[in-house]
Amino acid sequence: MITQNWCGIAVEPNSPHAFALALEKMADNPELAKEMGLNARHFAELEFGRETRCDHRPCRWCIRIIEKAVGTSLWRVTRVGVGAVT
Repeated sequence: MITQNWCGIAVEPNSPHAFALALEKMADNPELAKEMGLNARHFAELEFGRETRCDHRPCRWCIRIIEKAVGTSLWRVTRVGVGAVT
């Protein structure tokens, strides 16, 4: 997902050296880091945004239960319309 959508650098799990190299690459290439960050944000909004995932009744039902528990609405008016508080 990360490399396919050009939204970050995948590193070996439990490899501090690989992680350090990826951090150095991003630090040395701020434009690359910015581009990957924007791509990651776009991908996350498309694939995992509440508006994407909450178009069916069970999810809306869960949101209402959570709203009752916390005592506030999870939805608000955004600059593009009504959306979930993120």
